[in-house]
Order: sequence, then structure tokens, then C-alpha cells
Amino acid sequence: MVTALDFGLEPYGFDLSDTAIATARRWLARCGVKDADARATTADIRCLPWQTGFFGCAVSHGVLDSMPFSVACAGMGEVARVLRADGLFYCDLVAGTAREETVTADHEHGTVQSYFDDAKIDALCGAHFAIIDKIRIDRHEYATDTTVSRWHVTLAKR
Repeated sequence: MVTALDFGLEPYGFDLSDTAIATARRWLARCGVKDADARATTADIRCLPWQTGFFGCAVSHGVLDSMPFSVACAGMGEVARVLRADGLFYCDLVAGTAREETVTADHEHGTVQSYFDDAKIDALCGAHFAIIDKIRIDRHEYATDTTVSRWHVTLAKR
């Protein structure tokens, strides 16, 4: 959000976690944002607290792949609702064979990790958005000899 503020934008954010929102509000306040409580709010992606057409653009970084696909699809409808008619949406998603797994690592234990291929991205976006750009970046980490892949998708509201 601070980068958006640096560019003169008026960012808002949400999360399911009250703890995450409290942290975001403290961070924003330390950055000099006067209305930090209004800028960060607890919400479910399926029921966003903003009025229809409130935003010109939206960004989702590492979010839509951290929930069941059915929830992400419902969330796309809500994102489309809060965007203006000419709204743009950027999201990034974990690339791989389309599937969902329950995370066992301590940090996100019990949450869902959803992996996306071309067809799953089309299914996620098709009802509400047209794909402007879809780029897959494969990054090899030499220290661990693993490859991490993410889709970067730019969308226009239909």
C-alpha cells in the first residue's frame, strides 16, 4: 500500500484476519497515513465492503491461490462488482498442474494451496474478466535446486 501512496494513489486493502488488518493499520499509521483504519479492513473476498464501481483498478498478490477454487471464483465476481466498467485487475497465481492441496507447513498449516494452469485461469476469469496479458515466470532457485512458477495475469472487466 505504501508504494501505491508513493505514486499518489488511494489504496485500500482487506484480509480475513483481524490480526493481519491490525498489523497493516499500524504499518500505515507509521507511514503517516491519517485514515489507516479506513484503508485496511477485515473482509471476505465474497462480500467486499465497497460500493459497486468504487475502484478503477485492483491488485491481488498471492491471494486467489490461497483458497479453494470455488471461493476464488465467487471472489472474482465481487472484485468485478467493485470495479468501474473500465476497471483493470492484476493477480498472480501459483503455476502448476491444476489441483488443490492442504498446506502442512507450520506458517499456513491447514489452508488450501490452489495451483493454476491455462484452463483453470480461464475458468477463474472468464465470467467477469477478459484476459489482457498472461505471463508465466519460472524461477529456478539454485541454492535449493527447485523451480518456483507463478502466473502474472492482467485483466479487464467485461
